[in-house]
Amino acid sequence: MFSSTNLVVLSDHGLAQIEEEEQFYLEECLSDYSKVIKVVNLHSMLMVFTEPEDEGHVHFELRVCDQWAPMGDYEDTDTLLVKAHKLSEIPERLHWANSRFMSGVVLLTKPGTSIITRELPSIPSASDQSREAKQTGGWDPDTPQMRGIFMARGPAFKVNEKVGPIEIVDIYQVSCSCL
Repeated sequence: MFSSTNLVVLSDHGLAQIEEEEQFYLEECLSDYSKVIKVVNLHSMLMVFTEPEDEGHVHFELRVCDQWAPMGDYEDTDTLLVKAHKLSEIPERLHWANSRFMSGVVLLTKPGTSIITRELPSIPSASDQSREAKQTGGWDPDTPQMRGIFMARGPAFKVNEKVGPIEIVDIYQVSCSCL
C-alpha cells in the first residue's frame, strides 16, 4: 500500500497538562465585576472586554493580581504564570494587535496554568467551565508542548527521515507536492 499511497497524520497543535495548583478564577482579581462586559475563551488565553474608560483599571488589577504572583524562589528570568497585556502590548509574533475581534485586555498564561470564570458573563458560559479539565491547548505556539505532529509515509516521503518542527502553513505545500 505505501508504495502507491501517501499517508499523512497531523495535528494543528499540541496539548499540555493543566496543573491543579495553577488553576485560577478571574473574579478573584477584580474589585468591581461591573467593569467587565464579557470574557471570551478560557484556560490558556482570555480576552477581557471592557468599556474603553475601564480598560486601564481592569488591566492594572489583572497585572498586579496576587493570585498568580510568583511564590517562593522567584528569579527575574522565570516566566510569570499569567501576563496581563493591553492589546497594544501583545507580542507581535502572535499577529493579534490589529484584529478587530480582540479585546483591549488579554491574559496569556504559562503552559500548565488555567484561568476560568464563575460569575462574569463568559463565552463559553461559566456553567460550561470547570476545574475538572486535565489538559488543553492554546498556549504560546512557540512553546515546545504546543507543537503539532506531522508523520508521513509513502512514495513522496523519504524513509526514516526526521526533520525539525514545521509550521502548520507549510502543510498545504507538502500536500500539493504529493498530488
